[in-house]
Amino acid sequence: MLSKTLVSTLVVLGAAAYAAPAQAVNYVVQNKNDAGAGSLRDAINQANASAGVVDEIHFNIPGAGPNLHVIHLASDLPTVIDDQIDIRGYSQPGAVKAAAGAPAVMKIVLDSSQVANGLVVEADDTLIRGLVVHTAGTVAGDGVGVRVVGSGNRLEGNYVGLDGFHNDTFTHGNLGDGVQVEGNDNMVGGNTPEDRNVISANGKIAGTDADGVSIIGDDNKVKGNAIGTDPLSTTGQIGNDGAGVRVEGNGNLVGGSAFAANVISGNGTGVVVASGEDNAIEGNLIGTDGTGEVDLGNSLGVSIESPRNVVGGDQLFDGNVIAGSTGDGVALLSDWNTVESNKIGTDVWGEDALPNASGIRVTGLGNVIGGSNGYAGNVVSGNLFDGIKIEQPSGFAPYGTSVLDNYIGTAVNGTDPLPNGDDGISIINGGSSTIGAVDPEYGNVIAFNGGDGVNVVAGAGNSIIGNSIVENDDLGIDLADDDVTVNDANDVDNGANSLQNHPEITGAGTTTVDWALDGRPFTHYRIELYGNGSSCDGSGHGEGETFLGSTYAWTDSLGEVEDTTALTTAAAVGDLVTATATVDVTLQPAPGQLPSPGPQPIPSPIPLQLGPAATSEFSPCVPVT
Repeated sequence: MLSKTLVSTLVVLGAAAYAAPAQAVNYVVQNKNDAGAGSLRDAINQANASAGVVDEIHFNIPGAGPNLHVIHLASDLPTVIDDQIDIRGYSQPGAVKAAAGAPAVMKIVLDSSQVANGLVVEADDTLIRGLVVHTAGTVAGDGVGVRVVGSGNRLEGNYVGLDGFHNDTFTHGNLGDGVQVEGNDNMVGGNTPEDRNVISANGKIAGTDADGVSIIGDDNKVKGNAIGTDPLSTTGQIGNDGAGVRVEGNGNLVGGSAFAANVISGNGTGVVVASGEDNAIEGNLIGTDGTGEVDLGNSLGVSIESPRNVVGGDQLFDGNVIAGSTGDGVALLSDWNTVESNKIGTDVWGEDALPNASGIRVTGLGNVIGGSNGYAGNVVSGNLFDGIKIEQPSGFAPYGTSVLDNYIGTAVNGTDPLPNGDDGISIINGGSSTIGAVDPEYGNVIAFNGGDGVNVVAGAGNSIIGNSIVENDDLGIDLADDDVTVNDANDVDNGANSLQNHPEITGAGTTTVDWALDGRPFTHYRIELYGNGSSCDGSGHGEGETFLGSTYAWTDSLGEVEDTTALTTAAAVGDLVTATATVDVTLQPAPGQLPSPGPQPIPSPIPLQLGPAATSEFSPCVPVT
């Protein structure tokens, strides 16, 4: 018979007596047997029968030294069905919780190779700590390592899919998901090293596309774990076959503060948000080792497949490192998501390249990359191909992608080269995207990339304003991916961004610039002026390193306008100046009418995108005299 201690406290207040809830009923596992007195199976059965108290299952299996105590399960363990049952593997003598820089010493192993699932919990407020659970489903199928259904449950300090030592291969992975959580307000991991679960190699043996952690529910948290790596996150050769973390639900958090970062590397995909809203992926190392300096990779970094989720955040430690993916670093496959404060394609310091194939790929509408608040801007640099690739649906796009305040092709300081191998930003299709902002404070730095700074291959109404675009190998802005687009009379041609004509600079001084535009009749334009130092690229059309100023103007009935614009930032003699023209759709007159001077009414119906749209390439360079 197992020992059982029940402690109750009676508190007397005046004439009334209050009995506090009974606490700490302990059951001790004393052997490695599959069943019978002193076994884990017996302890779970007794705890399930003991309602209304906190039940703790401790371990005191005889045998010292470095050996693991392996419980070979011949049949599935009883499902944990009583609330507030704690299974404490670290109570076994010789077991040691993980510490900073030191892995745990594990002692209690559930060999689940002959059963369907390693451990199943269908209760609330339980704690599973200090267990090794591996090879579930190898014979019986299904194969989830630890399955939790309920709320308020915690999984801390476990190894799921490994053998319990620290030189593991993928041979001990569970056939199905490592950890499967269905419910709300559960925690996988925590904020301290001792809370860290190591969840790796699941699905690898049979290629079952199993996930490390699968979350179905709301307001769950996955923090501080090693997912797809060894316990110290030095190798990613034991990744989970599917996603490191898969989320289906609302308000879930993967990561958190810098102290709650998961290392999610070596997996099929690092993190997948398959459904739900308001999920956040914050502060993780996705595709690197535990230092954030070595490439361990995932096939795909982060895949967002439902709307209104956040990758990163606008506070100092919210951003993720997303690196080393053989595919995209981030894939935004749905609408209205935000990517903020991440380092995508670089190490944790934003100084050295750990390339993804492409940094960010966007197919949904209304997504925001960067932002105007706090630390919202991303570093998207060092990737093999494009930094950002926008592939929205063809045809009219009411809401495009907004790209604000990012470093694209530079190190984190915004000045040192860390180029993407192809274009900084490539717009493959769709329209109404905004690269930069009217206020240049929120513009992007797009520099040193191996192709164009911004390449609008196809799509209409894309504005490229207020950025610093410099020293890219090809054009600063390229419409239709065909090098310099020659202006045409009245700008009647069509194509990418309507092949918008660029302005011609007719004179440049240190404080004013004269310019002229042959555009479309009765059209409102934003003209931006840029300085480029003393060199111009081989096309003669330059780029736009320093924002010098802007103005708005209407074309006449012939589509012509010319003006002199005062610069808000003075240019130096000998500097080269360029200009762009952007159609401004906020104010457009009725067909055939020249607008009267002064403020114009907003047209009706209101366009879905108000403000600048359809930017030209840069004009030829003109020296300041």
